Amino acid sequence: METTFHIDNMKCQGCAANVEKAAQSIPGVESVSVDLANKTATVSFENVSKEAIQSAIQEAGYHAE
Repeated sequence: METTFHIDNMKCQGCAANVEKAAQSIPGVESVSVDLANKTATVSFENVSKEAIQSAIQEAGYHAE
């Protein structure tokens, strides 16, 4: 499965790296592609809920929709 989250408060490359690291920390996440210019994170995953990924990103300090 694949989904794209809009990340409101991502402002720099460091933020993008933090979002990527947070999403990849969830078992079942296969890949993460963060686009700083569009403020999005596209996540490919299997056997994990979108809510778990969203929660991990939010726990890292970013608002993910």
